[in-house]
Amino acid sequence: KAQQALSDLAKNPNADPMNAANLFAEAIFGADQAKALIDFYNDDAAAVIEICGKYFSERLSKLITNAQKKSKR
Repeated sequence: KAQQALSDLAKNPNADPMNAANLFAEAIFGADQAKALIDFYNDDAAAVIEICGKYFSERLSKLITNAQKKSKR
């Protein structure tokens, strides 16, 4: 859902950025932490999407890659 919302946002300037930000944050951090993150960034969807993307690319992608390598052994 988060991926689709982000894709829709990129294609359609009228799409709801807060929906995409919320879904992306929930996918990574869970509902409670997503709400706290959105509150912290004062409902700035772009900031939430940016920090989630940064966290994913810098932290989660490495963990996923390592887990995939371990499962192939």
